[in-house]
Amino acid sequence: MAAVKLPAVRADDAFGEQVRSHYTVEENSNKPVDLVKLEEEREKRKGKYSQIAHDYYELATLNLEFGWNRKFHFGPYLDKEQSIREALAAHDHYQFLTMGVKPGMRGLDAGCGIGEPARDYVKWADVHITGVTITQFQVDRATQYAEEEGLSDKVDFVRADFCQMPFPDNTFDFVYAQEATVHAPELRDVYTEICRVLKPGGVFGVGEWCMTDKFDPKNEHHIDIRRRIERGNGIANMKTTAEALEEFKFAGYEIYHVEDHALKGLKDRPWWSPLDANTKLFPTGKDWWTVYFLKPWVWRLARAFTWTAGKVGYQSKVDTDTLLEALNTQGQAVWGLRDGGKYEIFTPCYQMYGRKPENWVHPQPEKAKEAAIRVAAAAAAKTTTNGEAAVV
Repeated sequence: MAAVKLPAVRADDAFGEQVRSHYTVEENSNKPVDLVKLEEEREKRKGKYSQIAHDYYELATLNLEFGWNRKFHFGPYLDKEQSIREALAAHDHYQFLTMGVKPGMRGLDAGCGIGEPARDYVKWADVHITGVTITQFQVDRATQYAEEEGLSDKVDFVRADFCQMPFPDNTFDFVYAQEATVHAPELRDVYTEICRVLKPGGVFGVGEWCMTDKFDPKNEHHIDIRRRIERGNGIANMKTTAEALEEFKFAGYEIYHVEDHALKGLKDRPWWSPLDANTKLFPTGKDWWTVYFLKPWVWRLARAFTWTAGKVGYQSKVDTDTLLEALNTQGQAVWGLRDGGKYEIFTPCYQMYGRKPENWVHPQPEKAKEAAIRVAAAAAAKTTTNGEAAVV
């Protein structure tokens, strides 16, 4: 396979307006004025969840990769010396071990980003992993890294909506999702679709973004924090931990472990500590710079520089608007997540693990029919020249 060549920056960065168009004036503002309307808009966004997630990741992927980490998630810090990357790797290890993955298995990464956890998993064990993401840009970037690391025979990446996947029933031995399924309009849709493609007895482990039981839906401050998290991360409609667990049960899994893994971290170095821009907690190497650039004054300076560059004609209006939107999105994400962690009303690590029963029956008959049609169409599209259906 020829190596995928990618530009250092996107050449078609016209996503700023696309991202803004998914939200109301209140949601695009740093100070919302109508919280009742926000709740109405959250419900409406469910109908365009896939486009919201697509546009968000087209806008944010490079910023996340170079400004944070190739692992697009969080994890608890188990000691004072762990780097950000080490903490995330330990979190991935924990999920992998809790699923009981064994050599020779075939797995699915639902919402794979640029494929970093998938590449780590196949290095740790003799398994094959297929990654699914909503954007072709992430597929290309993940594929490039797999080629560079010599892992093309161990991983592959597919552009697909994880609520409507092209894979046949009973395809994978295990499925995992690391802080990705929050983009689904209803968690039952993605959890059930994942159960469909799991083999009977197969395991699903998910790390879910949720509002905790300390979240008060009548508290305007809490609602505003949730708004900033959703707006800053391209989320249609985030659920509570109780709602997530009910949706997991609805899908039909035999649940064997549930916990908020974020609570396992050090009290004086919580999962959200990098977002608080306290460089004293991250004194070495790249982590110091990552945390330093999350300081509010740095963010404000970057916005001012970008606006000025556009005003004097140094860069085009499209580039200026897109960069300003990227910064706005980053700001709402960083400080929404930080405050959600500080007030303990949000967790990025609500872990649920379950097995697909041997006698599992799809709980949504209409979606089962849709899946059969979709799988047949995917198989037909992949038919080889000799008339045999290629393996998906």
